[in-house]
Amino acid sequence: MVQDTIVEEGSVFEDGPIDGAEADLWQPTPAVWNPFAMAGDCGPGCHPYFYAGFDFVLVKPHFDDGTALLRTRTDQVSFETTSTEAFDYDVELSPRVFLGYVWESGLGARIRFWQFDQGDNPLVARPDADGLGTVSSPFLLTGNVFVPSTSVPGQTLSAASGLKVDALDVEMTKGVQFDHWALMLGGGIRYGQIDQTYTAEVRDAGGQLLSSARFDHGFDGVGPTVSLQARRPLIAGFKFFSTGRIAILFGDGKSTLEAVDNPEFLTRRTSSRDDLVTVGELSVGLEWARRWYGYGFFFRAALEGQTWQGAGTPTSEDGDLGFVGTSITVGLDF
Repeated sequence: MVQDTIVEEGSVFEDGPIDGAEADLWQPTPAVWNPFAMAGDCGPGCHPYFYAGFDFVLVKPHFDDGTALLRTRTDQVSFETTSTEAFDYDVELSPRVFLGYVWESGLGARIRFWQFDQGDNPLVARPDADGLGTVSSPFLLTGNVFVPSTSVPGQTLSAASGLKVDALDVEMTKGVQFDHWALMLGGGIRYGQIDQTYTAEVRDAGGQLLSSARFDHGFDGVGPTVSLQARRPLIAGFKFFSTGRIAILFGDGKSTLEAVDNPEFLTRRTSSRDDLVTVGELSVGLEWARRWYGYGFFFRAALEGQTWQGAGTPTSEDGDLGFVGTSITVGLDF
């Protein structure tokens, strides 16, 4: 028999969905909290079970400072103006998978992996035709000279960036009942990896490369993570649910900047450091579940947000990274 809940003296242990269609919402019973068992089926003799799922995460990255290039206009005498253009990432489909197991005692174990991997839409800029404008990357290399940059009409500067994030959670879980809520507490270890790239190139009207810059920086870290998942039955088999998570990652940060000018002169800078990244995640949505051919299937739709404080931006090791969007989950209990 597929079991999703273990009830002992008023407590509930679960990580699957909750269905309130079979019982009074204001008088919780095992049937309220377990969508795959009839009232009275659950008790101290319940069997352990597995659960697994796939999240279709649709999110867009945001940065403290996503500057891609600078535009400057000046006549060197009476005026000077500077403006910036930022990268504009698209909403990207990124996969997340999870697998868990719950013993008779209600104690469980869970593994969870998420990956985001995307490049932005490249930007292309040209100096103003009157010769008073300059377009450049945001990297200041020597004195007040930005490389690459150009003020020659007809030449172009293109800028592009890429972002990859991996997050792996391994944790123990425990379920409890509080009033009309089913809560799942989790704690364990997270491994996180972040890689960001920035490239800029100046080319003449014929497409020949005149100068370029490439900035790569990343972070690898491990640290503790804690999570809380809450569910409450609504109507017609739907449940409200919310999940929150906090992780503190301690690890190594590194960066490399290479710039080529004219195009023989090469500037190269590297750095490494001990680093700290704090991660916060929150999702809120609805859940629906049914039992079919002895298996329990559940579906979720949620609004999701993440913050990675200290992860950096496309052109800097400092600053914060965030994601916002939606997620759709397809899961199975067996």
